[in-house]
Amino acid sequence: TMRRISIVSMLLLLTAALNAQNFASTVPANRNVILEEFTGSYCQYCPEGHKLAKELAAAHPDNIFVVNLHAGTYATSEFETTDGNAINSGFVVSSFPSGLVNRMTEKSISRGEWGASIQQQMSQAAECNIAGQVAIDKETRKATVTVEVYYTANSSSETNYLNVVMLQDNIDSYQAGASANPSQIVNGQYRHMHVFRDAVTPSWGEAISPTTAETLITKTFTYDIPQNIGFDVKLENIEFLAFVTEKYQGIATRPILNANKLHTIFVTSDEIHPSILSLGMSAGITCSNDKVINVAVNNSGLNELTSLKFEVSVDNGEAETKTWEGSIPSYSTLGIELELNVPEGIHDVNVK
Repeated sequence: TMRRISIVSMLLLLTAALNAQNFASTVPANRNVILEEFTGSYCQYCPEGHKLAKELAAAHPDNIFVVNLHAGTYATSEFETTDGNAINSGFVVSSFPSGLVNRMTEKSISRGEWGASIQQQMSQAAECNIAGQVAIDKETRKATVTVEVYYTANSSSETNYLNVVMLQDNIDSYQAGASANPSQIVNGQYRHMHVFRDAVTPSWGEAISPTTAETLITKTFTYDIPQNIGFDVKLENIEFLAFVTEKYQGIATRPILNANKLHTIFVTSDEIHPSILSLGMSAGITCSNDKVINVAVNNSGLNELTSLKFEVSVDNGEAETKTWEGSIPSYSTLGIELELNVPEGIHDVNVK
């Protein structure tokens, strides 16, 4: 696989190195937020909710995750799901659009209250951190979902519940009131985003314990991605969220203690299959032409990778071979640093 970046000697691009082991941080942090929006294709005012939710999430893309739940009076059968209907029934949903912010309330709240509620949640210390990876085999559509939950403080409940859900973007279909959100209109149809499609765990999560500080819980799920759930499930348009709920309150588990989007990689049944996910320059001020190029390499094969050879060229000039040795476990991603001399000015760097 070849990737190319254009760099300026003094322009510093930061690329995060990804490590597939120990996903969840052990450093205490504030809560991320799940905004579950109750919506439907026949809901006239729902596009206004979609637009607001998008704006709120865009302000903190790594911390706010939107889930559009099509259920109830205004939903069409193509969008409805068994788990989505169960979640809708677990709360008092009196209007559309309305939503839940980290399931802090039994009753959904109006869109005018979302912003303040999100800020309140993001200012709260989280009892746990959560992170993980989804490895998808494109040929078999089998997903291996690995989630880590690390408790930085004691939960007030001895048993919490780990939830993993699948969302889908770019579903083009009908939507009442679409003109209120014109950026989502594509070729005369409304482009539905982050639509709830299925739960990998039970609807209300899988019980996890102990929930005491310094406890690490690792769960692995095998999930067969359906070909169709009302609409074709296109692998390039799906994403997975994981979140921890505190306890059962009625038929629902709530509130949400923390949440995160899971990193997705595509894997193969090949024994050896490395690929380059991204390139970037290392951060840090340097007045030298000697640069460090960060290469995020994904091991999509069955065997551990212990060595790689890279061909690196500047402006399509003569390629320089660089050798790396180390360890990238199967279905994992690692950031590798390559040293390179780049002349002053703007240049294309090719890595193969």
